[in-house]
Amino acid sequence: SAAATSASTASASAAFAAAPALAARTAEQRAALAAAEHRKRVDARATAAAKALARQRIEERLRQVSLEEARQRQLGELAEDASQRCRRAVAAGEAAVRRVEALHAALLLCGAAEAEAEAPPQD
Repeated sequence: SAAATSASTASASAAFAAAPALAARTAEQRAALAAAEHRKRVDARATAAAKALARQRIEERLRQVSLEEARQRQLGELAEDASQRCRRAVAAGEAAVRRVEALHAALLLCGAAEAEAEAPPQD
């Protein structure tokens, strides 16, 4: 019984002596865990910031592409409008040439008729 008490006391003394080391290890583990959690939060914030920046750059690029497409569409419409105007101008020019040719033919006929009218009668 005395041996058991002595062993129990020795065990309690050993546990009491080891308590500061155990507490120090526990504190180190808590500090390491806190540091790991802090790094995790910092990494998460950095990742979120990088994603937000990437999203912002993508949206800006999409806006640029959209503006460029709108400009290209507008240029295409302007080119088509100019092409239609050119076709109309060519058609109007061709019609004017036909009118001038018709007037020239009419003048030639009038000149021939005048010449015939002024010619002395032929018996």
